[in-house]
Amino acid sequence: MGNFDDDISKGLEEKTVSGVILVGTSTGYICRKVLILKGEKLMAFSDITVKQGRRLCEVNGKIGYFHCWEHYSRPVEPSPMIGGAPGGVISFVRAIVEFPEGIGYVDPKDLKFRDEENSSLKMIQAIENKRKEKKKCSNGH
Repeated sequence: MGNFDDDISKGLEEKTVSGVILVGTSTGYICRKVLILKGEKLMAFSDITVKQGRRLCEVNGKIGYFHCWEHYSRPVEPSPMIGGAPGGVISFVRAIVEFPEGIGYVDPKDLKFRDEENSSLKMIQAIENKRKEKKKCSNGH
């Protein structure tokens, strides 16, 4: 098997080709955007890596792994009652979390991240709070 870039562009120098190639890996996906212009030797490639990561979290005292957000929606029939609710759509966002006993749907307000990314955010917020307090004190308030 040849070079990935050579395989894509082989014989395509005289055509306009644009597309996306998605390659699965053990840790996620690599998305390669491809553009070859007609009559040009110009080839543009850009890689985007999509990782299937998990984040350590806590939900109502239970530890789990957050996997992703789900935007859930479903149509609702109008009420047959006079003055009843009109039809429409119910939609909301919920988290998909893995617990030791299985997968569950979680309301975002019940989810607390407990990983390094969250720790970094807490440190940044503490620095920002100190900066604001220092500015407030220097202004004589």
